[in-house]
Amino acid sequence: TQFLCADTERCIPIWWKCDGQRDCRDGSDEPPTCPHRYCPVGQFQCNDGNCTSPHFLCNTQPDCHDRSDEDPVLCANHQCETHQWQCANKRCIPEAWQCDREDDCGDNSDEDSTHCASRTCPPGQFKCDNGRCIPQSWKCDVDDDCGDNSDEPFHECMGPAYRCDNHTEFSCRTNYRCIPMWAVCNGNDDCRDNSDEQGCEEMTCSPLGDFRCDNHRCIPLRWKCDGDNDCGDNSDEHNCSPRECTESEYRCDNLRCIPSRWICDHDDDCEDNS
Repeated sequence: TQFLCADTERCIPIWWKCDGQRDCRDGSDEPPTCPHRYCPVGQFQCNDGNCTSPHFLCNTQPDCHDRSDEDPVLCANHQCETHQWQCANKRCIPEAWQCDREDDCGDNSDEDSTHCASRTCPPGQFKCDNGRCIPQSWKCDVDDDCGDNSDEPFHECMGPAYRCDNHTEFSCRTNYRCIPMWAVCNGNDDCRDNSDEQGCEEMTCSPLGDFRCDNHRCIPLRWKCDGDNDCGDNSDEHNCSPRECTESEYRCDNLRCIPSRWICDHDDDCEDNS
């Protein structure tokens, strides 16, 4: 609902009238007939003098004890803000709440099938068959982000537009998921069909500079016995001969070497608290 200033130069939200702050250049939104102001600037003052947020106006839920925030005259032409969507009952909800299978309006108008079918999504978003909008990058990610699986059309997702990069990615066997090459044979089912963890027994690491973990993962040889669990199964830290610590280092009880300045700094740098 808008209030037209007397000089007709500007329209302001109706709840700005008599809010104690001059919004019209001619001051016509603050006439002498305004009731005494009790609420802070930015709040809606109910007819009984109580205060409520203007965001709760005309949402079908009376927040004023006298229901003046749901007054039919006030709400007849009530308009939502630009980032909101107006329900059939005049309630305002965030744009993203439309067609999300939740009755956010209270009258189900945000889930109406005709509305959802004709809804358009902003640039950079994908429109699901059920009318929901999701980021374009969520399409063909093997997750049902739409809720009706329309963002995962099998034949399209298996097509050239979603083909894996053979140099840096592994193509999962029974779906169109692409995972980084370093995730193959790491002990985790990253493909969700376990195809990235098959044939790992035959997998060989580079003899020139790789260490083969017990879980068949390959890591740089220099990472072996460095005190870090790089393999994920700690096999790179087995059978390690402790190196000599330098004069500027401290030897922990677990034979690890740390900088001497880390002693008594209230951090467990040794990882055994020694």
